[in-house]
Amino acid sequence: MTDGNVKRVLARLLKIDAPVNQPASHKIFREAASKFLDIRDPGNFNQAMMEVGAMVCKPRKPECGLCPIPSFCLACQTGQTESYPKRVQSKPVPRYHVLAGVIYRENKILIVWRKPEGLLGGLWEFPGGKVSKKEDMAKACLRKIREKVGLMAEVDSHITQVKHAYTHFKIVMDVFQCRYVSGTVKLNGPVAYQWIRPDETDPYPFPKAHLNAMNKMGIHSHRLQKNNPCEPFTDKNGNSSTLQQ
Repeated sequence: MTDGNVKRVLARLLKIDAPVNQPASHKIFREAASKFLDIRDPGNFNQAMMEVGAMVCKPRKPECGLCPIPSFCLACQTGQTESYPKRVQSKPVPRYHVLAGVIYRENKILIVWRKPEGLLGGLWEFPGGKVSKKEDMAKACLRKIREKVGLMAEVDSHITQVKHAYTHFKIVMDVFQCRYVSGTVKLNGPVAYQWIRPDETDPYPFPKAHLNAMNKMGIHSHRLQKNNPCEPFTDKNGNSSTLQQ
């Protein structure tokens, strides 16, 4: 792979319009470098190119007056050194606000199982979901609980806020301690649920963000994998069963 300093020198020297931060451009810069490579002494040539890029042909305010080859540099000759190398602007990473409700009923908490397909598929979590930043967080949490599991609950306290970055997006998750009021679990989205004691979480795999929140809550689970727990659960139709690993 061609060094970043070398790519910058080549981009200005030849006015290469291919973006330096795109994988598809690697071949273009590699072929451009090979045209100048002194096969009798490639080590010194590569070192010289890297040093020119690091000390003279800098990313900003290149010192063209100190460059040993300004007459051969197309960008310098046309006054466009600041326009090279070209880059594709990265898209901003989406950031979502997520709520989770830890619902207590007779010393047990409710967890729900995500369907096996898709992002975080096959993991367990607390009922909740994405919300708008403009919403009242406590009220939005109760709304999400009603939507996802059909229960009426009350918020007792805000437990913690967790920030986590996934590959293509980031989340800020506010976690609330809630108290069961009434209703029977009716799943809308999750495919199974279970009421467990806080010290029974280990057999159930949770997403990293939930594990971070649980640790802050004093609920210590170390299971982060997509194996299904061999523990009894209740599916969305109210049938009791066991997920086999």
